[in-house]
Amino acid sequence: MAAGTRITARQRTQSNNHSNISDLLDNLLRGYDNSVRPDFGGPPATVEVDIMVRSMGPISEVDMTYSMDCYFRQSWVDRRLAFQGGKETLALSISMLARIWKPDTYFYNGKHSYLHTITSPNKFVRLYQDGRVLYSSRYARDRD
Repeated sequence: MAAGTRITARQRTQSNNHSNISDLLDNLLRGYDNSVRPDFGGPPATVEVDIMVRSMGPISEVDMTYSMDCYFRQSWVDRRLAFQGGKETLALSISMLARIWKPDTYFYNGKHSYLHTITSPNKFVRLYQDGRVLYSSRYARDRD
């Protein structure tokens, strides 16, 4: 066998894991409607939110505005995305974010916000076995 064409057991395992995760995600999203909130017809979806401020300023007392660079994290449970398997969590690609339900969260009195996209969008999505979704993004915003 020529050098460079040898496939190690680790590479085969990684390839199988990628295939298994892709199959798992395909099965979870088969028939999934991302326009319908979790537990539709039941109680409202509870979305937990936290903000980690990276920097703040300048603050203008005259205009009553300030700027902030932060990580904005949201978490909710969507039982349609619950799964069983060897992994407790799955890190999802940003393309998967478009395929799942997300809360329509906005900042009241925000003048201007933008998502950091240097080299790639500063977002990540993690899915837990119980269907909990963690969505984190980095924003800069000007506020009144």
